[in-house]
Amino acid sequence: MVASALLIIPVALLMGRLSDKYEAKYTITIGFFIRGLSMCIFIPLEDPNNPWTFAAMIFAVLSSVSENIAAHAYYYRNIEKSTRGIMCSLWVVASSLGVILYSKLGGHLYD
Repeated sequence: MVASALLIIPVALLMGRLSDKYEAKYTITIGFFIRGLSMCIFIPLEDPNNPWTFAAMIFAVLSSVSENIAAHAYYYRNIEKSTRGIMCSLWVVASSLGVILYSKLGGHLYD
């Protein structure tokens, strides 16, 4: 997934700039909408080795990065300094558990 790693740079910079410029209610809503859309792209895909599957995965990674940046920008703007660290840590823990659950469930559904 070198392509997604390379594409994260401009997407992250763009989303960071948009998150600074516009209100969180717009950036977070757009981020979650795009993330949901990226998950729906997988529905018609049947072959995991299809080039469209790789493109869908890259889009899913990029939309996840956009969603996270928008939410973190909101947190850093609105949460007190004394609780930012723990909130960021909880976000990472919840995200990691979500990835593990999603991977395990997806593996069982695929097999």
